[in-house]
Amino acid sequence: MPKDSASGWNVLQFPELESTSDYLLGKVDELADRTVVRAVVQTRGRGRLGRTWLSDGDKSLTFSILHALPGSPQPNAAQGAALAIARLLRREGIRSSLKWPNDVLLGGRKIAGILAETRGNHLVIGIGINLRQEAPFFQSIDQEAASIAGATGLFLGPEDTLQAFLAEWSPIWETLVSKGFAALFSEWADYAKMEGTTWLLRRNPAAAPEPVAVLGLLPDGRLRIRPATGPDEDLPSGDLLEAPPARLP
Repeated sequence: MPKDSASGWNVLQFPELESTSDYLLGKVDELADRTVVRAVVQTRGRGRLGRTWLSDGDKSLTFSILHALPGSPQPNAAQGAALAIARLLRREGIRSSLKWPNDVLLGGRKIAGILAETRGNHLVIGIGINLRQEAPFFQSIDQEAASIAGATGLFLGPEDTLQAFLAEWSPIWETLVSKGFAALFSEWADYAKMEGTTWLLRRNPAAAPEPVAVLGLLPDGRLRIRPATGPDEDLPSGDLLEAPPARLP
């Protein structure tokens, strides 16, 4: 069902879809820039590294955004979307943290996931935000996860949260397009504060986790790490898991 929203967004809402991102990716030549698709129930949502993203009706918010790319691909779109969620929460008096590359955490538990994909000269950003699910919902997930309500006691509705996100996302997207991630780097790094921490890194879905020390986030969004063996590296992507039992030098 179409629903026009403020600020130039065209929001399409559906009771159920397999995947909001797949819906947009299949219609990039038919739909306009700044189209948003929200599904109350998403049955085959996709996360990073081949994971499945679970939805729970109005207790969660699952949606995807379509942008026509003005030029070269925007590699930091997912990081920008994570920052938009952090800003949204801060306006509600909640200080979240960001974990590279684009996880949003409350109390160390993931409350939002983001997956950016391109097709031709179009970008689709899929976003899932856990609003009000209770702890049993997350028992089958292979990561520490929670809902905003479960972590803070704040109950947010999906439609208001979507509108609040779009209000935060619009200026972030314009900044990414006009100035690049470097213009958002300091704020992102302040939410992350990862320098000097140690993690287990999975480079891709098939790779075994390996311990690494985080040396810092770079202005282009990459992460500088120090592996247990070998030289320092600047990572464009990967997945940080729980910390290893001992710190690296």
